[in-house]
Parts: sequence; C-alpha cells; structure tokens
Amino acid sequence: MNETVRIGLIGAGQIGTQHLNNYSQIPEAKVVAVADLFPEKVETARQKFDIPDGYLRDPMARWAASKDENLVGVGRARSRLVCVNPS
Repeated sequence: MNETVRIGLIGAGQIGTQHLNNYSQIPEAKVVAVADLFPEKVETARQKFDIPDGYLRDPMARWAASKDENLVGVGRARSRLVCVNPS
C-alpha cells in the first residue's frame, strides 16, 4: 500500500498551477496548503484543486520576506514544501 504524500505549494501563479495539475494526477499526492502574495490566486487554486488551507502575504511586501513566512504557515500543515519562483 502506498502512503499519501501531503504537499504545501508556495506560488500559485502559472508554474505553480502546472504543478497543481500534475499533483492532481498522482493518487498518492494530496496538496493540503497553498500560499501566494495574491488572494485571488490562493482562492482560485483552493477551489479548483480542493485545497483545504490557504495562506496570504501582503502584496506590497518583498517576495523573499513573504517566502519565509509562507514556509512557516505551509509547514504547519505538516506537509512537504514546494516553492515556485515568481514568473
């Protein structure tokens, strides 16, 4: 029996969405959290891929600073972390 891998994705833009599409095709993968600077990207990803948790960061903040905080938030979901650089 295969164990489910819980995934937290940081970056819900174009490339992040490609990752989410790929994960949705893997039965052993479950995305449990998504984070992005933009609330609409988080909500779109959560609704489209049935992701339970979403994390936001002030869009005026620098991306590097937001990654650190998002890593902590997504990490609390007890998941593997995937960071996607902004495109």
